[in-house]
Amino acid sequence: MYVNDVKEAFYAKLTSVIDNCPRRDIRIVLVDFGAVSGCDRAGYEMSVSPHGSGTDLRSENSLLLRDFARSQRMRISGSWYQRSSPHRWTWYSDTGIVAKDIDHILVSTRWRILQNCKVYRSVEFCGTDHELVVATLRVHSSNHSRVFHLNRLGDEECAHRFAAAISDRLTVLENLTDPGALWDSFNSETFDAAQESIGERPRTRQNFISLETLEATDACCMACLNGIPFLGAQA
Repeated sequence: MYVNDVKEAFYAKLTSVIDNCPRRDIRIVLVDFGAVSGCDRAGYEMSVSPHGSGTDLRSENSLLLRDFARSQRMRISGSWYQRSSPHRWTWYSDTGIVAKDIDHILVSTRWRILQNCKVYRSVEFCGTDHELVVATLRVHSSNHSRVFHLNRLGDEECAHRFAAAISDRLTVLENLTDPGALWDSFNSETFDAAQESIGERPRTRQNFISLETLEATDACCMACLNGIPFLGAQA
């Protein structure tokens, strides 16, 4: 009975925190829920996709997770993408026989920003038996954010170099307890690891006028200066 009370108190607290967030904020929840998302979408069409995992949806943990995602209009990210086993399971038993997808990233359905979600087994940090879950989000911002050469992660050597860099840097989190300090350190160390192993991509300003239009305009100007009728726009 005590365990059930703790679970209900956790979800009540989480719901309260989300409800107090400004409505225009992008809501993202990252938690070890200890529950599978399942594949049955009946009644949960907005929150769960057919690519979820687990079949024991009658368990209290799964019901609490699915009900919470539905009530908050959030997607269970991992269930929306078909993934191979190495990129799906977030937790393995000590024997390695049992594997489950119990760590989830929930994203508000109001914003269509979710691009991908998968597990990276090559990253190890903080002595945990859970794997790193990464969601790719596409967020439009007016701020000058840092952009990295993410396509380089397709190279195996570069991917291993990034995994090693972030594993070494995230050891500083072991001695932190304050949530704010944890997030700031995680953010800073991740960006530094990416800068070191992947490299930052120069930002380019997108032109609102196409190159063809600019060339046609220049040709028109030159034709007018030379007293020649401009026929570039005619087929």
